[in-house]
Amino acid sequence: MNYNETEMPSQSEGNPVKTDPLSESIELIRSFALLEEDEDSMPVAQREIERAITIVEAVYAKLRLVPFFVVATRSGGVGVEYRIGGTEAYYHFDPFGDMDFSAIKGVELLKHIFFTNLDEAPKLLDGI
Repeated sequence: MNYNETEMPSQSEGNPVKTDPLSESIELIRSFALLEEDEDSMPVAQREIERAITIVEAVYAKLRLVPFFVVATRSGGVGVEYRIGGTEAYYHFDPFGDMDFSAIKGVELLKHIFFTNLDEAPKLLDGI
């Protein structure tokens, strides 16, 4: 196909890059390792990156959910948000060792739990 004298490949040509939301979330979390400390935030700890990826993969394997949002936190941790129906579910991985989960519907706090075992994390979404 020609457009303004430029040869354009047909849709059947080439090998298009395949992406999926799970891979995109994981790559975004991995990219937090490149962030540098500045006056507003600490660098993200590798342990928090690995813990967040473990949770994202486990939640996907169990529930086929991908994060709505992932973010590097100011303290050098990672935040992962899921939205299920009208509920927002948050995992927070803190560089001081804390891992916590909270679920909020509207303005009501449904659940707030500190956990230590990564295997527990997907179960925290049960009942939401």
